[in-house]
Amino acid sequence: MEEALLARIRAEFDRGVDAAEAYAREQAASRERRARRNTPAGLWVLADAPDAADHAHVTTVPATPGTDLVVMSDGYARAVRPFALVADEDALLDEIVAGRAGALLDRLRAAERADPTRTRVPRFSVTDDATLLHARLRAPPHPRLRGRRTPVMIARFPVRSVHVIMPRVHPGAASAPS
Repeated sequence: MEEALLARIRAEFDRGVDAAEAYAREQAASRERRARRNTPAGLWVLADAPDAADHAHVTTVPATPGTDLVVMSDGYARAVRPFALVADEDALLDEIVAGRAGALLDRLRAAERADPTRTRVPRFSVTDDATLLHARLRAPPHPRLRGRRTPVMIARFPVRSVHVIMPRVHPGAASAPS
């Protein structure tokens, strides 16, 4: 949905419409959509609305010890799209697993500040929250569970509120201590 809206803004830029005017129109339409959010008339998204949880898609995937699990907000995912600070989700995961998540966040913030009018890189806000959680799954501590896959539950909403990138097994994970 966001990509389609930004495509409309880019088209307005191409027609010579002032950035402030193009964004003002889209923000008015966005306010209308947000008023319907988390209601039967709108889109359900991750929120503090109790009914929102009833509309989440939840799945469980097997994950072996050594699997890296990354959960991030759409603001942090901006490092891939629209800013292209890394080539793709695999490169993003490489940065995070290598311990460079903070440096990537600094680069993201610098890229946002470098385009305060949002004309070079169209987006709805100059900055966005950029939240990230990275975990490497360890072997289950109970002897009966050793050697089994650890189930990981993932909840996903129909918008890009939360991005989950997994699984990737860390090299040498099979011999990792518990």
